Amino acid sequence: MTVIVKKKLTKKEREVLLNAAPERIKPLNVSKYKGKFKWKGDPLKLQKDWRDE
Repeated sequence: MTVIVKKKLTKKEREVLLNAAPERIKPLNVSKYKGKFKWKGDPLKLQKDWRDE
């Protein structure tokens, strides 16, 4: 969401505009997936393939 703040607004009006914005999405906790994926092959080769090196 984009909030346009004009120079003519007072500090209180700016705060009201910014506080009216929807709250951000909570970050996803990915630590529960740690070690769950099994990779086949050499990790260095996979990394080079992914990066097109």
